[in-house]
Amino acid sequence: MNRDRHEPDEQFLTESARRQVEQDYRDAPTDSPMGPIGEVPSRHEAGDRSAEAGLTEAAIPGHGPTADDAAPETLMPDDGARSPQERGPVEPAADTELEEVPANRIGAGKGLDEAELARRKPLDGKPWDGDPAQPLEPETTVERPLASDPKDEPGPG
Repeated sequence: MNRDRHEPDEQFLTESARRQVEQDYRDAPTDSPMGPIGEVPSRHEAGDRSAEAGLTEAAIPGHGPTADDAAPETLMPDDGARSPQERGPVEPAADTELEEVPANRIGAGKGLDEAELARRKPLDGKPWDGDPAQPLEPETTVERPLASDPKDEPGPG
């Protein structure tokens, strides 16, 4: 034992750490395959799981969909529930109730859309220098005359 009360006893700390490691090793689970929520599967079940890993209903017809299938049985229902155990709301999903509306109701009818807002208050702070009467179109749909004749452009060959 160390005579100075303020100095740690190295041998005691080493023995304590060794005992803790041994206890952790004894408490550690075996290296057997684990099932859902820590359940150890039987040998037969473990063999089936490894044989079916990555397979879909198309690979093993008649056995029903696996978790890898995009089948209605394995997909989350679109009822607003956050888990399979939770019951979704009684009313149908919002995207299933469609109706025709006039143009002034599209986009909730309030505020500016992205293009209008960008013209009034650009993110870079530079004032917009285009024609306000010009319709807004994506850059890919705007046709501009070429700066040079296409025959003069370098090409393959």
